[in-house]
Amino acid sequence: MRWPRNEAIGGAAGPSAGLTFAGAAPVEVRTPHREGRSLADGDAGRLSDRRASALALRGEMKGPFRWTLQPQVVATLPAGGGSSSRRRGRFDAVTGASFESAEARVEGGRSGDGAYETLARVTIEGLDLMGLVTADRIVAQVRGLGPADPARPFLAQAGTETWDAPFTPAGTEIVNLRVLDAPVSFGSHVAALGEAGTLRGLERRLASDAALRAVGERNGWGGSTDGDEAVTVPLFGDLRVEMADLSPAGCRILIPELGVLHLGEYSLRPGWRRLTMVRLELKGRLQGELAAGIVEIGGGPSR
Repeated sequence: MRWPRNEAIGGAAGPSAGLTFAGAAPVEVRTPHREGRSLADGDAGRLSDRRASALALRGEMKGPFRWTLQPQVVATLPAGGGSSSRRRGRFDAVTGASFESAEARVEGGRSGDGAYETLARVTIEGLDLMGLVTADRIVAQVRGLGPADPARPFLAQAGTETWDAPFTPAGTEIVNLRVLDAPVSFGSHVAALGEAGTLRGLERRLASDAALRAVGERNGWGGSTDGDEAVTVPLFGDLRVEMADLSPAGCRILIPELGVLHLGEYSLRPGWRRLTMVRLELKGRLQGELAAGIVEIGGGPSR
């Protein structure tokens, strides 16, 4: 199934090598797999990595000066599963990006029925992006469920390597989002996407639910479930802002002479998900980008 493509939103999303973030400090807490079983103990020959990463804040300025905000508060899943977390209190960058506190956490291990569960979550309190965008609290969370037997994935097509597993962004939220101090309200698609689980499940929901289809068309859902191209589905849409000068457009808010705020960008490929909660694209006198609340999960059968 192929949906109308929106270049400004769909973009060229895809899994990053290793699902790690350059310049990240080592995580503070690492615990071994809770059942004491490493992927090397029999699974490694049939699985690509179970990967998960979470980070609170990153950025880059390209003009009129160049400056890179190294990823802050980063957690990555240990190779053998288990958990990893990082916490930090007050942070202020020279560009004006700040938060009161942040915590990133990833987990991976077998559930009671043998399926492999993965969780990536980041929580940010008191986010402030240069005074342009603020939020009291942001939680980005994605949970994935892999098959108990990697040789028998949840979704497989005869004669192909196509597969998928259920993921859910349930638990994701934004509290008191403001742009230029104006309150922002929005609709949430978190529950619908969580219930869909897989890409094929999302296709079925779209085929049977005209209201959900209309939401997708209105909010720039784009991409394809076929091949390697990622589908990008905003978790939030129908934005409304209490300021006449601001222009909401689906899951984006145009800020005159300054840039564009992108909200809840949820990218999907078979066996892989990435969620970027807030991304501020600067296009005025200042050129660059700031992003907050990023989680990424990937992994599946070996090819």
